[in-house]
Amino acid sequence: MGHGEPKLTLTLTLTLTLTPNPNLNQGLHAGSRKRFKAQVVSHRTQFPRIVVKYMSTEDDNTNPIALPEMPTAYVTMADIEPKDW
Repeated sequence: MGHGEPKLTLTLTLTLTLTPNPNLNQGLHAGSRKRFKAQVVSHRTQFPRIVVKYMSTEDDNTNPIALPEMPTAYVTMADIEPKDW
């Protein structure tokens, strides 16, 4: 860029809100990908940007053995689906 050229700034805008409403999220359990209810707890600038906390299985099982080994995960928008319960 030369001295006379304007600077280009890109901004990422996440449409997810940090609310207590859980989303349906893909996660690893026993080596396979399954869907879990998860809450978006944060976002960051580094990829993957969205931080979720797994709450329960799709059928509301909260037993720790039924959830992913890691209680929080870094995911992308492709892994999250909004869900109304």
